[in-house]
Amino acid sequence: MSSTGSNTAAARTARMERATSESSVLVEINLDGTGVSDIDTSVPFYDHMLTALCKHSLIDMTVKATGDIHIDVHHTVEDVAITFGEVLRTALGNKAGIRRFGEAPFPWTRHWPTPSWTCQAGPTLCTAASLRARSTT
Repeated sequence: MSSTGSNTAAARTARMERATSESSVLVEINLDGTGVSDIDTSVPFYDHMLTALCKHSLIDMTVKATGDIHIDVHHTVEDVAITFGEVLRTALGNKAGIRRFGEAPFPWTRHWPTPSWTCQAGPTLCTAASLRARSTT
């Protein structure tokens, strides 16, 4: 993995590339952006959710990922999540000025999603979703 970042008051940004035997991932973020996103993981629902995160959090983010989706999408999803977490930690730096966390359960057409956000020290990804790869035929 290689990463760069700046967490000064003027720029809370970071960039990281991660390559494994299953995937190759690039994530760039600007925490003080306008919600601009350029997302391509080859997993349409994941692309949609990351794009929505950018739009509603006003984080600018680029995600480019390729992986062994012909076998299953979980390696790509996992490696993007790990890389995003590392990039977010780098961009947040010492987390100065962060005073709140959020959780918001809401009903949504036969589903009950509970998005939450925390800035804990350890790596965590909790997800339960049926994801499918983009068709290559």
